[in-house]
Amino acid sequence: MKNEADFLQPLASWVFIISALLFSTNQLVLLAGIQHPFLSGYVDDILVIPVVLPLTTILIRFFTKNPSFRIDLGMLITSVILFSIAFEWLLPRLSDRYTADFLDVLCYCAGAILYYCFRGS
Repeated sequence: MKNEADFLQPLASWVFIISALLFSTNQLVLLAGIQHPFLSGYVDDILVIPVVLPLTTILIRFFTKNPSFRIDLGMLITSVILFSIAFEWLLPRLSDRYTADFLDVLCYCAGAILYYCFRGS
């Protein structure tokens, strides 16, 4: 690898760090049995894009050996569409455990905007 720091740079973004910490904290709160409609219904949906896409960027950089690869706007929009289809259309049809909620799609969009505006390298 050319330079590990270049490959791992997306993890140094404050939006990734804060999103990952908030996501982890929310999971601990929910595991502790503390229920709140916003915490259990929407926080993870807002944070999923800012957490998953930096990790995806690192994987793509590694496999393509391109340390300067960045998720562009088209890939970001595609990610939101794929998360929306998978979690708000497909999985609710396959399992009663999942519930389709249009507000979740708006949360994915909010997370994508957050990621796009503050992603860093």
